[in-house]
Amino acid sequence: MAGFRSLPVFRPGLVGVHTRGADAVRLSGALVGVPDAYPAAVALGDPSIPERRARALRILEGLPARQRERILAAYERTGQRA
Repeated sequence: MAGFRSLPVFRPGLVGVHTRGADAVRLSGALVGVPDAYPAAVALGDPSIPERRARALRILEGLPARQRERILAAYERTGQRA
């Protein structure tokens, strides 16, 4: 499983604004189960602002490995249902 940097929301040069927004919503849904990730969900509230995306990425990458894995697994599950 790839890390957070590979997600479309954090790769704005490769995706359009609608894809980035949809991915931010998908990632925010995956963050629900990890209370320590709440600040990242708040930062993703406007994914069009580069500073907010960078802040969210810093928060997510600073979480313990187990929490990062849990978030990424939840993110992958939501993609399989879509």
